[in-house]
Amino acid sequence: MNRIARILYLAKVLTADFQDISALKRYLKNKSFHIYDFKYEFEQYHDFNSLLEQANIDQEEWGKAAENEDYDKIEELSTQVTKSMSEDDINEFVEYLMSEYSHEAPSWGFMDFKSYILPSNTWLVHFSDNAYNIKQNGFTYGMDQMDKLGLTTYFSDNTKKYGGYNFAFDADSRDASAAANQGKYGKDAVLFKAPGIKTYHHSDQEYQIIFYGKDVSPKNIILLEKQDGDWVVIGGKRGELFRSESFNDTVSWVQKNYRQYNKPLSASKKIKTANTHIFDIIDEIKTKRNSFYKKFNLAPDEKPINVAIKIPQSNNRFTIIHPSTRHHGKWQLTYFDQKGPIGDQTHNSLDSAIKEVSINNLNKAEVNRIKKASSEKEMFYKKHNIDEDIHWLGKGDFGDVYDIGNNKVLKITRSKKEYDIAKQLINKNLSGFVDYYVAEKVGNEYMIIMELLETPTSIEDKFSELQLILDEQQVPISYIDQYFDTDELELDKDMLDFISDIEDVARSYRSIGIEASDIRSENLGYNKNGKLKAFDIFDRSN
Repeated sequence: MNRIARILYLAKVLTADFQDISALKRYLKNKSFHIYDFKYEFEQYHDFNSLLEQANIDQEEWGKAAENEDYDKIEELSTQVTKSMSEDDINEFVEYLMSEYSHEAPSWGFMDFKSYILPSNTWLVHFSDNAYNIKQNGFTYGMDQMDKLGLTTYFSDNTKKYGGYNFAFDADSRDASAAANQGKYGKDAVLFKAPGIKTYHHSDQEYQIIFYGKDVSPKNIILLEKQDGDWVVIGGKRGELFRSESFNDTVSWVQKNYRQYNKPLSASKKIKTANTHIFDIIDEIKTKRNSFYKKFNLAPDEKPINVAIKIPQSNNRFTIIHPSTRHHGKWQLTYFDQKGPIGDQTHNSLDSAIKEVSINNLNKAEVNRIKKASSEKEMFYKKHNIDEDIHWLGKGDFGDVYDIGNNKVLKITRSKKEYDIAKQLINKNLSGFVDYYVAEKVGNEYMIIMELLETPTSIEDKFSELQLILDEQQVPISYIDQYFDTDELELDKDMLDFISDIEDVARSYRSIGIEASDIRSENLGYNKNGKLKAFDIFDRSN
């Protein structure tokens, strides 16, 4: 670790998020121990008398203090005993505790401290049958006593109700893969970033990470569900962002796309029915799409994309038609009120399901709006050879982004400012900006086609490191290309290349007359050639 990296690491360790973890590190590393914490167990210990004698304490003196419940005196005598004990004495006593009073044994008796504090950008995974609630509410349960982490399953939920320390795996580790395959800690999982302590747990025979659950915000927790043998990343409008049989591939996908999908992953809004997602309509409906839209008089010769029909009922209720969530190949009507789903019906065919719903309940103005918007969008898709099987990538500040293939993305935005800048940059090929190909207004929305950029988490790490250096030199990132000096800094080639690319971004902003550039880690990505570029170009002064 070079000097700059070491300084940055220490700066992170000293932040508030690390306080509880730092305390745990000291406890495990120093194998903190005091006889007073085990005063009752000590009195039953087979070497009780010899240890008192070794500490020059009369047995009667201890007995009197215990009889009178003079805890100040007992603590004083316990301190004498502890100071007189050798390392072998302590280890032998801890072995006795683990054998006879295992739930009272110190945490370090069950595990070995293996590493420095893992930084806050470490990807961790926690398996649980209660993963959905963890995603919604965070880690509300945990052990708040760092010396009682050896056998946490011994303690009741009531003991853990105030939150505290929890266990996880390094998401990329073999132990995480094994736990995912075996399901021994729970069927589902949550994925998140957090600082932690790496330990080797003797009885479980695996490396585990201890983190402080209260420090992990629910909005930064990603829900992974096991469905029909697949691992599914939950999030976005349809409830599902990625699916794979491989746990490792699922974790890799999240790590690679986390920043790009940050908002849909954070939201994880879905309706749960038998652990499935009823809003996964469009993919399932392809084979019968024409008949579906004909029934609702929605341009039968066209194929509207990403249109879901909500059929209003009275009293603020509505119905959704979708593939059955419980019976493969069948169709379902799910009924909603303001609070969520209130019931459902299963039908053998799509036609049968549609007949059940009165066509008179359809809002004709809404139908006409959808027809017009669908028609205009369809013309745009045909004009630019966009296949209807586009893949939704996520939601930005003003719209949605779709992967349309051929190393391109489509952004549908409501921001005219964003549209105006995109139109200005078409075919400009500025080295620091994403390449823009198309910018058109369609209905009340703006369609922007641009280059696809990958957004690995390493960008956030490098950007944070760079920002600290810039702050030290008091150089605004907008002027990194003019006033930043790297000559006296010990930086590796990757970091120097990253800085060079950021300088290109700053120059590109200035070349189009934007001084208040919006250079942020979440607006940066690599193109297919490994060049770092900015996207979502914006003028902060406006």
